[in-house]
Amino acid sequence: MRTNIPAAGKGGVAFQLAFLYHRPGLPEPVTFGGGTFVVNFKDKELERVYELNFRAVKDSEGEDQRQICGLLAAFDWFRLIEGDQSPRVQEARDILLSAEMRPALRRWYRRFGNNMNPAAMELREQFTQLAGERFG
Repeated sequence: MRTNIPAAGKGGVAFQLAFLYHRPGLPEPVTFGGGTFVVNFKDKELERVYELNFRAVKDSEGEDQRQICGLLAAFDWFRLIEGDQSPRVQEARDILLSAEMRPALRRWYRRFGNNMNPAAMELREQFTQLAGERFG
């Protein structure tokens, strides 16, 4: 059975997963090096939030979709607590829109189409403007 995980947006599942960052008792994350693309982070806190969310998601659609979910969760988390101009938010956005991640991001938005909350749809439109291509 396919599990639908809404795209990131304030209040979406990806945002809720970011709260794993604050759950006591979780082990330290291991560095993710497998899958379709190795994500290299400059910021260690961004990497930590990504890894916690990546590990928490089980997505039958593939590792690349778990990566997108982890990145969107980290993006949402830091956007909420630090604002849109945060270096962490900018780094997450740059990774999401990178040439290596863009095919997975396209697939993410195709999976959900318009079946997303308004904040997620707004984020998709922002990514569309920044990347110069239509997602979904």
